[in-house]
Amino acid sequence: MSEANLALVKVALRNGLDNLNSMKDVLGRIQSKLVKADHRGLEDEVGSAEKLIAELQELEAERDALVRRFMVLQANNEAATFSALLDYTVDDELKEMRDEYLAIVDDVQLINHQNSLLLTQALQVMDFTIGAILNERGRKKTYDKDGRVGRGGDPKVLNARV
Repeated sequence: MSEANLALVKVALRNGLDNLNSMKDVLGRIQSKLVKADHRGLEDEVGSAEKLIAELQELEAERDALVRRFMVLQANNEAATFSALLDYTVDDELKEMRDEYLAIVDDVQLINHQNSLLLTQALQVMDFTIGAILNERGRKKTYDKDGRVGRGGDPKVLNARV
């Protein structure tokens, strides 16, 4: 790969790394907001994440263009991906950047998984709370002759024979 092409790949990879690091930070803040149940702060962070996703999509298009540009270098029929392109490099700095990129992707995936679990838990708590409120509001409490709480129907204490 020529020095000019190598420089293009490094710039694309550095931009991707910067974006992923920013995304990792935002996802960490989202996780913190989920744990604290800070809904207003969560909305702000989700907005930041959406902007980063749009930027990431643009970077992905740039990487795809680079891959298409260097397809001529690829003589065999392997899948043409940015990662495959990086596998052909002998540049140590580029290899280190690739490894850092892959490590950050793993971190982002882990945070996404944890956030998914936190969201599921928050939804379950909300569902339970709403269910409890709705169940209690629509039913009259009655008591049987043993003092246990019953639901609906005629009051059993009044119907009991002594």
